[in-house]
Amino acid sequence: MANFRKKYDDPVQYHISLKLPTYIDDVNLAKLKKITNETAKTSNSFAVDFDKYFFNKTSTGNLIMISARHNNNLINLQKEIVKRTKGFGKTIKPYYEDFENNFKPHITIARKLDDEDFLEAKSKIEKQIHCRANIDKLRLHIMKRTNGVDKFQDESSLYYKLIRRS
Repeated sequence: MANFRKKYDDPVQYHISLKLPTYIDDVNLAKLKKITNETAKTSNSFAVDFDKYFFNKTSTGNLIMISARHNNNLINLQKEIVKRTKGFGKTIKPYYEDFENNFKPHITIARKLDDEDFLEAKSKIEKQIHCRANIDKLRLHIMKRTNGVDKFQDESSLYYKLIRRS
């Protein structure tokens, strides 16, 4: 999978986006960090299974994703984060709000493919897929706007461990 992603994606660390980039005033950043920390402290770690390919075409090209099986823990965590962060600001892109309201958890393995690369990539994926992820932390990405360009600041990303209960 690593070589596939290297060829057809801009491989970032595997992750599941629960909340998409949202404009927020710097004065609210401390409150957002507190909410994220509180959510992590009251959430259990859990496993998620991924077992079905999902294809989509967007304005920037074709995507290949692996969809998660229905998982109440994941869905409830996503809903909790969206609910607790409502009112902080508008999402960077209007369709991000739709993503949050119609959450379809997945891992992206290829993006921004033209039709030719998409067909090539699709021919190389295995017929069946199954992978499992252990969800044990929340990551808060801090994005800064500089000269009209939004950019993630990896050095200012914050990690919050989910509690483990037996």
